[in-house]
Amino acid sequence: MHAPRWLVVVALAVPAVARAGTGEGAEPAVSPVLADTPAAAMFAPVEPAGCPWRADVLVGLPMGVRIQRHFLGPLWLEAGASLYLVIPAAFGAARFDIKVSEVDGESFHVRPGAGLGVTPRNSIGTWDDDRTVLWATGDVDFVWRHQWRKGLYGEFGFKLGVLFPTNGADPIPIPRAALLFGVQF
Repeated sequence: MHAPRWLVVVALAVPAVARAGTGEGAEPAVSPVLADTPAAAMFAPVEPAGCPWRADVLVGLPMGVRIQRHFLGPLWLEAGASLYLVIPAAFGAARFDIKVSEVDGESFHVRPGAGLGVTPRNSIGTWDDDRTVLWATGDVDFVWRHQWRKGLYGEFGFKLGVLFPTNGADPIPIPRAALLFGVQF
């Protein structure tokens, strides 16, 4: 049985992120084991190219908006608001940005992430106990990015993942699947 690919990516990227924060600028951005391999570029930090912000609209389950800020190496932090059908939610997450390919201003990225969120009191579905629900989520964004001009990129992609209520009596995993439209600036 093999580990999921995103787990391998996260496990290899974490040391690079930790090393990037130490101020050792002469050290390579990837693990020395990968330094001479074709996979090295895939795990290198994605430079925001003077564009440290992203804003997205999500259409699907959930529907919502989010803003992302480059933090360190391939790590981005995000916050947003969404609707699961008619149930509002707020969330925060951390996401790795892995550039898989790039040709003439067009690039494809895989962005695994994990986060926490909150859904206010409601009386719908399995959360009918009329209390605030805290939840954890794990998902992956698959994104095509196009450079419109220097300092401005358009993004289109989709998100797949799962949400787990953490304080309900019946913690049923809830799927996440949405299209995303955004900009990086």
